[in-house]
Amino acid sequence: MSGGKHHTVRQGESVESIAFTAGHFWETVWKHPDNAALRELRRSPHVLLPGDVVFVPPLEQKEIERPTGKQHPFHRKGVPSRLKVRFLIDDKPRASAAYALFIDGKFEKDGQTDGDGLLDEPVSPLASRAEVHFTADPPPEPTEPADFDDQGPDIVQAPRPTAKDPPAEPPPIIYTFDLRHLDPTSEISGLQGRLRHLGYIVGPPDGSLDPRGEEALRAFQTEQGLEVSGALDQATQAKLRELADG
Repeated sequence: MSGGKHHTVRQGESVESIAFTAGHFWETVWKHPDNAALRELRRSPHVLLPGDVVFVPPLEQKEIERPTGKQHPFHRKGVPSRLKVRFLIDDKPRASAAYALFIDGKFEKDGQTDGDGLLDEPVSPLASRAEVHFTADPPPEPTEPADFDDQGPDIVQAPRPTAKDPPAEPPPIIYTFDLRHLDPTSEISGLQGRLRHLGYIVGPPDGSLDPRGEEALRAFQTEQGLEVSGALDQATQAKLRELADG
């Protein structure tokens, strides 16, 4: 096919961001026949591996016939890029929790999670980093030491609030997300990134599964009712995509 170009994927890119930069909708690029092998390999347009090659077709001019002498409104379609994250505390949803959303270091908006602890907000396809700030629970008010009654230490008066200045507000709890940085589930780095997001391991993905990583993988397989193989098998990959993809 004449025209178009082949783009080599860099870390932090997805079909959506590549298409947006080229002036396309992501479906135009992802569903192009020249990307059939890539679709078979990666399955999701949002999770690519650095070094993958994406064909970007040329832009095509579109002509629409309309009668002269009248006004004809045209509407540009929006770009359906969204940040979706479900927050849990001890496996329970962080429901109806107020948050502040920052994109690439700039305040975007205030919001509130739904009853399932889900945040769902539109973001630019070119955004690279998101921060979600939750207000921490305030500490208990300070009290004076309990007074002992003259009859002995077994009879105690209730503690009384002090008249001291109220404590400073605790700093917010901040969750940071590098957008489009998850590698495919077929890669060890993709496994590590998802286990990290799900709270099984800490530290950045390095592509090497050490004994602690194998232990985390076995814990994940056990809790999800999978065969505890300690290997990145197909069933484990499918469950990882279900719980933490994109």
